[in-house]
Amino acid sequence: MIARLCILILLLSVSCSSGNGRKEAERAEYALQHTQELYDRNALPDNDSLIMVAVDWYEKNGPERELALSYYYCGYIHYVCGMGDRAAEFYSKALVHAEKCGDGAALSMICNAIGYMYKHQNDNEEALAMFSRSADLLDSMGRYRSSFVPRYNEIEMLNLLERYDEALEQVNKASEIAEAVGDTSAILELAGMKAAIIVNDTAKQASVHEVIEDLSGIYAEYNAGKIPESHYGTVGILSFLDGDSRSARRYMTEGAAYSPDYLKVVLEHYLSLLEERAGNPYEALAHERKASELKDTLYEENKTSLIQAAERKYEHEYLQKSYDLLQSKHLYQVSALVMIILLSAGIFMAIFIFYRHKLKQQKKHTEEVMAYIDTIRSEYDEVNEKYESLREKFSKQSGVGEKMSKLLGKRMDSLRGLLEIASRYESRPALFYAKFKESVKVNSQYNRQWEDEIISITNLSYGNVIEELRSAHPDLTVHELCYCCFVCLGFSPQSIRVLYDHTNLNSIYTVRSKIRSKLGLVNSNKSLDSYFEDLLSSKGGSFVDMM
Repeated sequence: MIARLCILILLLSVSCSSGNGRKEAERAEYALQHTQELYDRNALPDNDSLIMVAVDWYEKNGPERELALSYYYCGYIHYVCGMGDRAAEFYSKALVHAEKCGDGAALSMICNAIGYMYKHQNDNEEALAMFSRSADLLDSMGRYRSSFVPRYNEIEMLNLLERYDEALEQVNKASEIAEAVGDTSAILELAGMKAAIIVNDTAKQASVHEVIEDLSGIYAEYNAGKIPESHYGTVGILSFLDGDSRSARRYMTEGAAYSPDYLKVVLEHYLSLLEERAGNPYEALAHERKASELKDTLYEENKTSLIQAAERKYEHEYLQKSYDLLQSKHLYQVSALVMIILLSAGIFMAIFIFYRHKLKQQKKHTEEVMAYIDTIRSEYDEVNEKYESLREKFSKQSGVGEKMSKLLGKRMDSLRGLLEIASRYESRPALFYAKFKESVKVNSQYNRQWEDEIISITNLSYGNVIEELRSAHPDLTVHELCYCCFVCLGFSPQSIRVLYDHTNLNSIYTVRSKIRSKLGLVNSNKSLDSYFEDLLSSKGGSFVDMM
């Protein structure tokens, strides 16, 4: 009886699991199809909750094509939402599975999307390779009308890379295809691209008049003699190069009114040249200022974009780790006995993984501390020698010498204490790490007082040099000002790391780089030490030689 009951429970579990599997497959298929419909209507949502249903299912069950498309749409949603790193992750997965299934249409779409990613990262060579691959795939399938968009992108990349002959070759090939399939919009777009290439290639500006005549013929044949608005900027620049100031002023001015900022920069520059040639210096200056302002705006936007990308990257890494730990999937219903076994096994594995991770982390921290102690050992004699040198130097200054001796003496005692802990407990890593943390926790309570005192001593010794530095650069933190004090006193970067703030195991060179940036030395060949040497010399003081 008991055996029959167990068999019945197992059969019911299998039946429920099979039914759940069919429902999950239907949900995944619906999620993918509905997302495709929204994509075609350019109406995708601003989150991936729908398409992730398809991703989760097809990751486990396939097929490759549906998985590749699911990854692509998920990447596209993240890209539109500004999460470039997350989008790149899904695009890369989509590319792998599209290549496995050999679907040319899906592969072309994915390559074009990855090309845009590279383009926005200013990696033009990689972007060119992806756009070219996308267009060639569509051409090989006979989908010529669909291939024009990636082909435009390929030509744009060749133009940016100043490979003008290759760009013109692709324009001519694409123009022949556009004429063969009767795509008027493609013919006009390619004609404008050809003109833009000749504008950029100084070696071909001798034929500017011929280009204008060719464009006029194309406009007459395919656009009732009208110049498309998207061509105004190009036609204006060509007119300027051809000496037609009136047409140049008109078309460049109208083109700048609706062009994106990166094109406005070029048009404003040429308008400045036009007004300068026409003898209008004030108008020329006004256009040049607009171009400069646009350049500054683009630079700030690019900088902000890079900062936001970095913030999103680290935020995503943190959330992804949390997501991986919390995510659990229950796909099958089993009998009570099987559930108890699985639950017990899961608890055991979780405890095992947790303690293994904890041991690894403790081992890692202990190794970092030991490396730091080794640094103290190697640098201690040098720091001690410098300490004695400074004590002797300041002994003649009333009050300063005694204060400096007492201040640095406490820190030397702290370092000796760390060395003593290392000698006593280094054979027992766990106990050594605990003692080290206890020691540096106590010492960290005096860091702010230590900073204030070392700044006061340096000001007394060098005529308020740190106060003047604080006034000139208010963005410098107390921590960074204290570092500047040690540079003035002649300590090397390694000695400063050992002597100052040894609760922080990160590299002291990070602080040094921040100070250089705030002092405006990033693009200068002058070192931080040279900067302070000049600063002290200008005050009539002397720079303490480095060890």
